[in-house]
Amino acid sequence: MPNPKAYIVDDRRNWDSATVVFAESAGQARSLALYTDACEDLDFIDISAKRAPKLDLAYRGVFEMDWWNDEDRLAMVRDANFYCDIGDLGRKDLGCDRCVAKKYCASYEELVHEEKYDRWNRRANNG
Repeated sequence: MPNPKAYIVDDRRNWDSATVVFAESAGQARSLALYTDACEDLDFIDISAKRAPKLDLAYRGVFEMDWWNDEDRLAMVRDANFYCDIGDLGRKDLGCDRCVAKKYCASYEELVHEEKYDRWNRRANNG
């Protein structure tokens, strides 16, 4: 694939999960998205593909970035504002303190602020 471009693909109706694919066009990105965990249950028409030019240089010969690969995760968080979906889990359960991208993660920043507030609140109420 000569000079593939990065696209963030997700469900255009309601955001549940997303991934990054490399393709030559938005239409091709939507087609490739059908083969990803994030979009495999969607119809082509329900998939959105948005350019992510900052991730173009992250292409390493595979059509999809891998969230579980540290280099890919760092790029996705730093350059495209990805973050973990914590759902019912706490951020500590996800291993946020060990994440390679925590420095760039808005969700991690929120965790740090929550922990500081909790410590302050405990001190204020105990003394």
